[in-house]
Amino acid sequence: MPGDTVLCNAPGTTGDDPSVTWINADGFIRLYRDSSGDVAIPRLAGYRPWPTEHGAQLAPRDSAEAQSFVPVPAAAPEWPPAFVAICGGALHGHRIVLDPAGGGDETGGEGVSGTRAAALNLEVARALAGYLAAAGAQVKLTREGDLAISDVERVQISEAFHAERYLRIGHAPEPPMLGYYFSSAAGKAWASRTQAAFAALGLPAPRPGEDAQYPLQQTSCPALFASPARVDDPASEERLLAPGVLRAEAYALFVSLAREWATDAAWPVDSLDVRDAAGQPAAGAPVTLGGAFVLQSGASGRVRFARTEPGPIGVEWSANGSVRRRVLLESDRGAVLSTGATGR
Repeated sequence: MPGDTVLCNAPGTTGDDPSVTWINADGFIRLYRDSSGDVAIPRLAGYRPWPTEHGAQLAPRDSAEAQSFVPVPAAAPEWPPAFVAICGGALHGHRIVLDPAGGGDETGGEGVSGTRAAALNLEVARALAGYLAAAGAQVKLTREGDLAISDVERVQISEAFHAERYLRIGHAPEPPMLGYYFSSAAGKAWASRTQAAFAALGLPAPRPGEDAQYPLQQTSCPALFASPARVDDPASEERLLAPGVLRAEAYALFVSLAREWATDAAWPVDSLDVRDAAGQPAAGAPVTLGGAFVLQSGASGRVRFARTEPGPIGVEWSANGSVRRRVLLESDRGAVLSTGATGR
C-alpha cells in the first residue's frame, strides 16, 4: 500500500483455502510475465492501483490464473506495485443481498411507453453488485434474470446468505422513497445516509419513510427499500431511460452502503466532463475509475463520483471508438476529458 505499508489480509487471501493465489495474506506476491517480458498485475478485490502521474495502460493477460488486470503506469512502473483500499476497506468481507423488485409476471410498475420497472431494478442491481464486489464485499442477488420469485423466497435467500444488509431496489409507481421498517433504527439511519448520498451526487433525493413490505419486516439484518424514481410518470420514465442515470443511481446506493461501515469518512464529491472531438458533451460515454468502477456520462457529458480514497486515481474513458487514459491527482477537480486528438 502507499507509504511503504504492507498490504495484509486482503479479501480472498486468508483462510485454509484462499481464492486469491498471486498475493498472500502477508503481502508477498507472485506475478507473471507476458511474452514481451512485462509484468501483468491482476485486479485485487477491495483495492485499486495507486498510479503514477505519467498515465496508465492496461496490462496484458498471459496466464490462466490471472483473469483480469488493472491499469499500470505507462512509464517504467515503480516496484513493488501499490494498491489503496477502496473506501478505506469499509466494505471488505461484508455480506450484502440486493433484491431487484419484480420479475416474471410482476412488472414492479410500468411506464407509459411500456418500460418495466423490474428490468430497471435488475439493471441497477447488477451495476451495484459490480461496484460492491470491486470494493471487496460479498454480494448476492435474489434474482439474476426476469424471473418470478416470492417475497418469502427473497427473505430465505437473504437468511441463507447470512446477509448484513438487505437492499430492495425498485422504481415503483408511487412517489420516490427510501423505506425502512418502523422499528428498525439501523434502517432509518441507512435511509437518511442514502438520501444524503443521492443529494451530494446531484441526483433527486428520495424521502425516507416507514414501509411495511414483507422483506423489510422479516430479514434479520437492517433492510431498506430504495425506489429512487417512479416509472409511471412520463417525465420520470424518460429520465430513467437517458444515458448514465441507472448507473448513477447504483453508484449513489454504493456510496450509501459503504457509509454503513464508514459513517464519519470525508469523501468529497468530484466530477468529470467528457467531450467529443468537437468539444461537445459526450453522452453515454463509459468512464472507468481506478480500474474498478464503470460509470457512464449523462446527457450533459458529466460523471459525478466521490473521492472515497486519497491519492491519484486512474481514469479511462471512451467515445466514438476512441479510448484514452489519464491519472487524476488529488488536486484535480472537475477535469475535462476529451476524445479528440488534443484531449487532456
